[in-house]
Amino acid sequence: MTENTGSVLIADDNPRNLQLISTLLKDRGYKLYITTSGENAIRFLADNQPDLILLDIMMPGMSGFEVCRIIKTDERLSEIPVIFLTAKNDQEDIIAGFEAGAVDYIIKPFYAHEVLARVSAQMQIIQAKKILAEKNAALEQINKCLLEAKSKIENHAEELAALNAEKNKFFSIIAHDLRGPLAGLTGLSELLFLKLENAGETDAEEIIEFAKMLHDSSSQVFELLENLLEWAQIQMNTINFQPEKTPLRQLIINAIGIYQNDLKKKDLTLSIKVNENETVFGDQTMLKAIFRNLTTNAIKFTPKGGTVEIKAGRANDQKIKIQFKDSGIGMDKSLIDKLFRLDQKVSRAGTEGEVSSGIGLILCKNLVDKHNGSIDVKSAPGKGTTFTVNLPLIVD
Repeated sequence: MTENTGSVLIADDNPRNLQLISTLLKDRGYKLYITTSGENAIRFLADNQPDLILLDIMMPGMSGFEVCRIIKTDERLSEIPVIFLTAKNDQEDIIAGFEAGAVDYIIKPFYAHEVLARVSAQMQIIQAKKILAEKNAALEQINKCLLEAKSKIENHAEELAALNAEKNKFFSIIAHDLRGPLAGLTGLSELLFLKLENAGETDAEEIIEFAKMLHDSSSQVFELLENLLEWAQIQMNTINFQPEKTPLRQLIINAIGIYQNDLKKKDLTLSIKVNENETVFGDQTMLKAIFRNLTTNAIKFTPKGGTVEIKAGRANDQKIKIQFKDSGIGMDKSLIDKLFRLDQKVSRAGTEGEVSSGIGLILCKNLVDKHNGSIDVKSAPGKGTTFTVNLPLIVD
């Protein structure tokens, strides 16, 4: 809207006044609406909202004062400026007009320049208000966006701080737990070298025992480093998630085959109760890591001569349930509540002194979450432990 555009409602019962004002304003580009009574003005305003209203005070029926009061009590119309047209110029009438809600007076008889100046002034005020409202709306939107961005930044900062703390905790645990097997590797390899140099003076069985100890230490280091690398890939979001339909029994066998010697060493009986036709939909590499960690966990905490059982079945039409059950030493509730949490130290030695950091279970939880699945545990001291993994049959 430029200075000389906009819409104006003129309400006056005097044809001569209407003709004069209409001609003046129309020549300046204003869009005009004409009515000759207060009642007609109210009816018009029920469906229309002009930018400005020129209102005669003395009209038959409803006076200009009454029309103005009605306009100012209507929330939809209250912001429209009203200029009174009147021959009444005494102070009381002028005050009454302003009290009714008018913004200005034009005294009859009209002077063309005065009419145009007063209308133009109000139109400029209207234009300024509209521009200000638009700028306020734009500023509110910008402020809203800034607040949202600030909230996101704060959330990201909290997430990064939590991830950084988690990373530091993870590396601290790994560094602590690597010291033992690495020291063992160094010491045992030196001792074995000395024994081999004097092979004629030593027993072959002793050398074999040293070799087994080296193997155990190297296996511990390998397990820790493998979990570390997989966890790091998850945190950096560089691990590829490639779910596919896979025979479950064979996948389990492939994952835990490396633990045959550990089972034999502790004289543990392993049973895999999984139907040959059962399938799982997931990332094979991730699922193997889950199965591997849960199996080695069961082996570590089951005494010699115990049992480890892996079984699976449909939990319902949408999920498959895979359980890792052992006859081991079990856990109390206080220890169970600390599982899957980096902020809690849950490492404890296995039944034969095997090293356990608890990192494998945290990795399992991350990988199960990646599949939109769940993992839980049931255990009691001396009554063994059962880890249950629920995985969707179809991953969206």
